[in-house]
Amino acid sequence: MRERVTEDTGKRSFRLLWVFLGIVFLLVFVSLSLKIFQVVRKSTFDGRHRFVVLLISNERSEVISLEPGVNVFRLVLSSKTTKKDLAAKFSLPIDGVVETEHSFSKGDHVASILLQIVLDPRTTYDSVTFFDIFRMYLSTFRLPKREILSALLTTSSTKEFPVSLKKYFVDKGIVGEKQVIAVENGAGVSGLAQKFEQTIELLGANVVSVTTARETQQPTYIFYSGKKTYTVHRLERLLHQQAEEGNTGVADILVILGRRSLTDDFFATLRT
Repeated sequence: MRERVTEDTGKRSFRLLWVFLGIVFLLVFVSLSLKIFQVVRKSTFDGRHRFVVLLISNERSEVISLEPGVNVFRLVLSSKTTKKDLAAKFSLPIDGVVETEHSFSKGDHVASILLQIVLDPRTTYDSVTFFDIFRMYLSTFRLPKREILSALLTTSSTKEFPVSLKKYFVDKGIVGEKQVIAVENGAGVSGLAQKFEQTIELLGANVVSVTTARETQQPTYIFYSGKKTYTVHRLERLLHQQAEEGNTGVADILVILGRRSLTDDFFATLRT
């Protein structure tokens, strides 16, 4: 009798152990699924439009500009350069920043660089996720090295971004939509609207007017008429501001820059 009781107790303990392990596995699975879902939801590279990433390593920085099916451009910078430096000095529209412990040579394939970044747990991401970088890898790993264009930019001595390189930052999605954009400076700081115009024109945007708003305001607004286009979404990402439907005057899109926009990297040299 005692042997049977002991045997039943052992079976129940074994079953309880499996139930416990099952619950733990389920919790781990749900936790990982939620994290993956959040990473995918936060990703901004859609695999179809121009995407520009700044890579910062121990020694220097470089910019990878990718438009799937069109071109891949690698801009190697002469020194370690931040997103703020590039945006403020050259008006470069950087989508995200990746900091890595790896050092890369000019002869490395872009896909190899991206894969090393994704596989390194020490990599840090700003305004971009490892899922974005992995998708960039998938878009480039089949490309022969000879089809990947590159250039060296000496940031310390270069005052203006070279005209010959601007074509590698044009977003054909914006060009194709032909949306007319008006920009108003509502921040009360001279040169703000012109600086933003330079940035979005580099992407291929059609800016028809740059004016000063009647009153100084804190928030930045993006108004659009009709359909919410890819161009509107691109401006949202650039200014970290949700767009809303509203009166845009003669333009398709109206951007009113408020004082809060002064915190953006593009306007670092204009802050008072």
